[in-house]
Amino acid sequence: MHIRTNLATKMGMAVAMIILLAVAATTLLNALRFDQLYSQFIQRRLDVILADIRRDLVVGLDLGLPLNGIENLSAILARHERGDAEIVSITVHDCQGRPVATAGRDDASFTPWTSFAGQESWRLFSTTGVAAGRRVHDAFGQCAGGISVSYDAAEYRATLARTNSLLFGAGGLSLLVIIPSILAIHAIFRRRKTVFAALEADVDHLIHDQGAGDAPDRLEHSDTDPDKALVESYRHARQALVRGLRDAARGGNPA
Repeated sequence: MHIRTNLATKMGMAVAMIILLAVAATTLLNALRFDQLYSQFIQRRLDVILADIRRDLVVGLDLGLPLNGIENLSAILARHERGDAEIVSITVHDCQGRPVATAGRDDASFTPWTSFAGQESWRLFSTTGVAAGRRVHDAFGQCAGGISVSYDAAEYRATLARTNSLLFGAGGLSLLVIIPSILAIHAIFRRRKTVFAALEADVDHLIHDQGAGDAPDRLEHSDTDPDKALVESYRHARQALVRGLRDAARGGNPA
């Protein structure tokens, strides 16, 4: 019986581990997928804002004006900065990275465009901040400067943290499936355990009596019993067992 109990326990643990690994893998993949999709969503938002600002600047650049010569440059940046509550700041700089105009919070410690000098476009997603930028050209195709848009990094990280908490919380709730699975396995093996116990008791009885008397069949089952085939197979083998025990008893106790 100890072996059967261990088998039920091992089966339950195996199913529990499979469910645990499946839920953990699914939750982790969903979290990574959301991180990727959310980052792409922010990138597209920043790209749209950059394209809109560039379109406004090109009007003045096509007239031959330098960036610092566009009179309403600050107003253009302020309008775009107010259009999105999660935009921290917008900066227009010259080709050497020196700021020409800024809208929003001016953070002198965060100047990401200086790290991407010479690149036509760039994006930054790090613990220090979230930003994107692109260069702008004059009517002759020469560098006129660049635009940098900084996104609220705290809100970005908070959104990821909230969503990951929800995903892992849902994954934790999904682990509750383990409980009914284990109970179902134990219910199945409990039924099997009853049948095996009856077979073992019958064999013990036959050995104890050495096949004497009628050796009545104490096994019971119905026609719809899922263990009917097992019991019937044992009954066929039981007849040979009874004969063998009787022969052994006669041989050990001659008349």
